[in-house]
Amino acid sequence: GRGGCYTCRLRRKKCDEMSVDGSCLTCIRLRLQCLGFGPTWPEWMRDKITVDEVKKEMSIFMAKQGLVRGGPSSSLSTGDSS
Repeated sequence: GRGGCYTCRLRRKKCDEMSVDGSCLTCIRLRLQCLGFGPTWPEWMRDKITVDEVKKEMSIFMAKQGLVRGGPSSSLSTGDSS
């Protein structure tokens, strides 16, 4: 496999890699914006601040959809600069 779509890679979740109109079935099922596929990270994904922002937006969206298990994630640190 290609390692999954960028969305699943950011979420560190298994991607089914089944592309339907450019979106994987995992993203379609979760109603997430699928950020697409590619062998290398796109330029914007090399910016930690942008990636953290996208992860935060995904987390908020999934919480609103009731898709997050176990309450707020402690892995999304807000003030950590490391």
